[in-house]
Amino acid sequence: MNDNSNTLKCLLIRVLVSPKIGLGHVTRCRGVATVMAGKDWSIVWVLSEEESVYFDQLALPGSLVVVPDSLDFACEAPFWSGLLTQTHEIKVVLLDGYLFDETYLCSLYKLNAALVVFDDFMLKGLPGADILINSSILAREADYSQSFVKKLLLGPRFAPVRLEFMNQEKRPLGERAHLLVMFGGSDILDLTEQFISALTKMQWPQDIPVLLVTGAAYPNVKEVKDCLAYTKLPITYQHNVENMAEVMSNSRVALSAAGSTLFELAVMGVPTISVIVADNQEQMAWEMHRRQWCVTYDARESLNWQNVLERCISLWAETSCRVTSSDVSGDGWCDGLGLSRIAEAIEELL
Repeated sequence: MNDNSNTLKCLLIRVLVSPKIGLGHVTRCRGVATVMAGKDWSIVWVLSEEESVYFDQLALPGSLVVVPDSLDFACEAPFWSGLLTQTHEIKVVLLDGYLFDETYLCSLYKLNAALVVFDDFMLKGLPGADILINSSILAREADYSQSFVKKLLLGPRFAPVRLEFMNQEKRPLGERAHLLVMFGGSDILDLTEQFISALTKMQWPQDIPVLLVTGAAYPNVKEVKDCLAYTKLPITYQHNVENMAEVMSNSRVALSAAGSTLFELAVMGVPTISVIVADNQEQMAWEMHRRQWCVTYDARESLNWQNVLERCISLWAETSCRVTSSDVSGDGWCDGLGLSRIAEAIEELL
């Protein structure tokens, strides 16, 4: 564990991350951590040995405690809490993941710290969290009456859009250069290579440049580079992009995995075709489709690539003559200030 002053208010973050789970949980927690560190909080991440590779890979702010993989998940909280209470005064614990059950949460009570949780499934019966965050556009319709949560932060007003998106200038659509394609931090359904194959088969138009982006946990970088080396497709490939706000500001259309990325695309005014790749994305993605804020496809069973790519081409044509994106991207439904509101609510706990 790196040295971290115990004179500061301490936020402990336990988040689940892996190629199978993806990077969605850790990305939004990193946003919270960045804001709280700017408010003179010390940040401590708790990750398993397998997860710990992402600490440096994603440049997570703060220090790291590594839980041995040999330790059963249900028993890990007493391990790291016993270790940290000797050196840190933990004020708040932030949890993000789907394995934190009632037993795990109850084991945290001895810390006497406030508990903040991210929730994507509108959980019922959650025992005693101080703050629950659900940024889905359907969250305010959920029944949390049995959750025993002291404060609910619900809806897109609390979407954890990263700070760099608020400082990035949005270019007019007609000046934007490419179709942005990305299928999540780990691409859990391996859609990237399917996309390249589909483009090759349909003879993709040379006048629609594609920027293909894969996330830090994507395992097949070499295979993608090798595949693209033998094509004449107008594709630029980038892996583990750090300037995503700038990339989105130059994207005329996006083909993206659904999830929290849709909030960032909305803030940058990018007309989007979203692809459901995980169960937790389903409700919000289809609701956004219903409201015509994006076009949604479901990739969990299969994907009709011909239909998806033809929609990309038609949306590109629609946006080529537009100055703004408000009528094709749902621009304005997310103001990007969610992290500031979350940070304010956390500080109010003290």
